[in-house]
Amino acid sequence: AGTLIGAALFSGLAQFSLSAMVPYTDGMKSIGFEEAFANKGLFWARWLVAVGELVLLPLVVLLSILPQPEVTAAMAEDGLLPHIFRQKNMKGTYVKGTWLCGSFLTLVAFAVPFAVLWDVITLGVLMSFNLTNAALINMRYGNGGALRKPWVDVLVWLLMITTCIAGFTFNQGILSPLLEEEPVIMLSVVFFGLSSACALAIMGGIRFGFETRCDMDDTSLFKAWGVPFVPGLAIFCNFFLLATLAWMTWAYFSALLIVFFILYAAYIVRPTTPEVVARSVIEVVMDQSSSPDESGGSSATVPA
Repeated sequence: AGTLIGAALFSGLAQFSLSAMVPYTDGMKSIGFEEAFANKGLFWARWLVAVGELVLLPLVVLLSILPQPEVTAAMAEDGLLPHIFRQKNMKGTYVKGTWLCGSFLTLVAFAVPFAVLWDVITLGVLMSFNLTNAALINMRYGNGGALRKPWVDVLVWLLMITTCIAGFTFNQGILSPLLEEEPVIMLSVVFFGLSSACALAIMGGIRFGFETRCDMDDTSLFKAWGVPFVPGLAIFCNFFLLATLAWMTWAYFSALLIVFFILYAAYIVRPTTPEVVARSVIEVVMDQSSSPDESGGSSATVPA
C-alpha cells in the first residue's frame, strides 16, 4: 500500500507541476517536461529530463521483459504456445523464449509509430485492469480456479457491459459537451442513467445474493475492500478513460487481437498424432531432466 500511495503521490505532483508550468489554452497540443522547461528558459533542466528519460526507459523495458518468459513458459506447459517457450538452458533460464519475445517486441517498436503504440498499450492496459477487477469479483464469490457459480459469472459479464455503456455515454455524451460548452446529448443521459442503475442492481445482487467463498479471516492474505462495489466503480472509471481514445486506436487493437486469435486458434486446433504426443512427452521429460536442481547443478544423469 505504501508503494502504491507513494507512486501515486509523486506522479500526481509531477502532473500538477507540469500543468502549473504550462497553462491550458484552446487548441494546444500535449506538452512534455522537456518542452515546458524550454519554454521557461530552463535549458539545463530540459537536457536533464532528456538524459533521465534516455537512462530510465531501458530500465523500464528490462523490468517489463523479465517476467515475460515465465508467462510464456507457463502457457507453453499448458499447451497454449509452442514448446520452445518452455525450454531452459543449463542454468534454468528461458533463453529461447526471451529471445523470441524480445525480438518480436523490438520489431514492433521499430515498425509502429510511438503515438500509435502508446495508445494501443493504454487500451490494452485499461482492458486488462477491467478483466482483473472482474476476476476479483468472480474469485470472491466462488469462481476461483473453476466455474462453480455460473450465475456469478453471468452477472459479472453483465456488469462489464452496463459499466461500458455508462462510461462511454457519460464521457462522450455528457462530460465532453459540457467541457466544450455544447448542449448535452439527452439520449446519452438516458442511457447513462439506465446503465448505471442496472450496474448498481447487479453489484447489489452479487453482494447480497451470493455467499463469499474465500477465507476472509486469514490475515496472511490481502483481501480487497468493498467487493463488488469498488471493483465495479474501477471498471466504470476504466471504460470512462477508454472512451477518450480515438476510434483508430480501437481499430488497431482489434486488428491485433484478430491476428493473435487466428494464430492462437491455428495452433490449438492443429492435428495431434501419436507421434506428436510422444514427441511432446519426450520434450517435457528432457526439459525436466536438464533443469537445475536446488544445489544449482543440473539434475540430468550421466550414463555409466
